[in-house]
Amino acid sequence: MGNNFSIQKKLIAEALQRLDHPTAAEIHQEVAKTYAGISLGTVYRNINHMLEAGTAGRLVLPGEPDRFESHNQPHAHILCSGCDRLRDFEPLPDETLRAISQRLTEQIEFYVNTYSLVFFGMCTECRKKTNP
Repeated sequence: MGNNFSIQKKLIAEALQRLDHPTAAEIHQEVAKTYAGISLGTVYRNINHMLEAGTAGRLVLPGEPDRFESHNQPHAHILCSGCDRLRDFEPLPDETLRAISQRLTEQIEFYVNTYSLVFFGMCTECRKKTNP
């Protein structure tokens, strides 16, 4: 039984690295291709352990299931409203983020310990489809 846990954990971690910002259901579908007996609950439990350990990150989007990624470093994302593709984006240098954090602290005594920034819009491919 302990060996199954190790195999499941390994397969979940590999799927998380291979897939692009997957939901838990997408990770489950991917792992089930090679480990048919895995449950969605097992996927959630392992993802939660990875989140607690800091080896995975969670992205919460309004009206969407949570998405996950294989790292937990603060960074921004872009989400296309046409195809729902979510991508990493590094828009701001560290000094800009520190300045924003400092301003929040000085103006409203709000102390930032991490951030999540998502730009919503439309990718080039989807824009071409809607505006030929």
